Amino acid sequence: MKKTSMIWLLVVSLLICIPIVNAGETAPAEMPPAETPPVEIKVLPKVDESLSNPRQTMNTFLSAMQAVSEGKKQQISTAVATLALDNINELIRKDKGKELAQILSSVIERSKKVVLSSIDTNPKVGRYVFGTYSQGKVEIVKQIDGRWLFSKET
Repeated sequence: MKKTSMIWLLVVSLLICIPIVNAGETAPAEMPPAETPPVEIKVLPKVDESLSNPRQTMNTFLSAMQAVSEGKKQQISTAVATLALDNINELIRKDKGKELAQILSSVIERSKKVVLSSIDTNPKVGRYVFGTYSQGKVEIVKQIDGRWLFSKET
């Protein structure tokens, strides 16, 4: 009997203490409303002056190719930088760019004299066509990042 009394006393004590212990706990905090993640604004880098308009791009290309013809072979990379080559596989882009720069230089030399002052510095249509030939156009096109490059189709 003594054992039964002790068990009852223990049960009653627990029933009384549990609400007291739980009263000290706070209810789980409500989750704050989900915040909209901040919008990442990409600031495009300033366009290199040598590619800032069709006239500058043509001048950069011609100057670089002239330097190459005078033996300054490292200037080919400057000429290649004026070409839109993002559609060419990265593994062959450098070599293909050099080849295309040489071909473009030959086409320009053989077609007509380049008069830099006649090349618009701010065409309204986002492209400057130097010449149209049976095999295509030589054109300089404004890129999304603001650079003016010889188009992929050139």
